Amino acid sequence: MAEMMIAVEETYSPAEVAAMLGVSTATIHRHIADGIVQAVRKGTCWRVTDSEVDRYGRWRAAQVASVLADEFPGVEPDEPIGLSDPTTYGRLWKQVGPPH
Repeated sequence: MAEMMIAVEETYSPAEVAAMLGVSTATIHRHIADGIVQAVRKGTCWRVTDSEVDRYGRWRAAQVASVLADEFPGVEPDEPIGLSDPTTYGRLWKQVGPPH
């Protein structure tokens, strides 16, 4: 009988996701509650999959890029935002603030 291999994805707590992306834990919890971040509840803890961290990080980078484009029209970044360092998302967001 052939054995089935099931890929198990790494999961992270909201605090770990916040640290990876340079945002507050409260932001991650709020985005879980709002459905922006997909998470699974295991007992009393939320867990976010590795692929969801990547998707959410790219979404945040797009949000930051949009704010920066509005604030600084005609200025192009030297490199795509967030591709070299995932903490760039949070640092840029803190500098420009949320969309108006």
